[in-house]
Amino acid sequence: MTTTRNRYLVRRGERWYYFRRIPKRYALIDARTYSKAALNTDSLTVARERRDAMADADENLWDAALAELGNNTTPEVAKVCRYRSAQRRAQAIGVLFKPAEELAANATLEDIVNRVQIATQKGQSEVIADAVLGAVEEPQLTVRDALELYFDKLAVDDLRRKSEAQAAKWRLPKQRAIENFISLCGNLRMNQIDRSHGRAFYDWWGERLNPSDGSKAMRPNSV
Repeated sequence: MTTTRNRYLVRRGERWYYFRRIPKRYALIDARTYSKAALNTDSLTVARERRDAMADADENLWDAALAELGNNTTPEVAKVCRYRSAQRRAQAIGVLFKPAEELAANATLEDIVNRVQIATQKGQSEVIADAVLGAVEEPQLTVRDALELYFDKLAVDDLRRKSEAQAAKWRLPKQRAIENFISLCGNLRMNQIDRSHGRAFYDWWGERLNPSDGSKAMRPNSV
């Protein structure tokens, strides 16, 4: 077993635990000395998978806190980071994340008891308890928020080798597309978008490709 492959893993008896010192650069946003959690498995393979999910959850939590501290993003994007963190953290300890309202309405007594037992384990952190009990608000991203999340988090690999000018050029057509959609349909929440909006946007561009009023048509590449 290599140290790198088992990074952040500690074995106590037959069970594996996630144990990670909080990096000093995050001291202002995370008061804990360590991030730790029982991974609820005696399998090293499963422990590694759950360790990866827990580490990803920590990164999302810190990203959210930094975004809020630096005020360089919208509150909804920070909420997405926290929500994704809760989802991954629940997965890492072997439960499916479900909002508290859904648990109250649909969960079995066995599921609820299991979650309460995990959340109230001695030394259990508040962030893990919140993830297990679904006490993290689901974000309501608007179209603009979703684009910002895409640029900041999801397109990192596309942008990492681009200069500032190249990145701005890469973003421009995507920003234009979003603003065109918003001008037609409004800055909707993502869960409000349905087929009618997609059809309206398609028809809007179709009119510019083949104008009914005789005006100059746009080139297909532009559309």
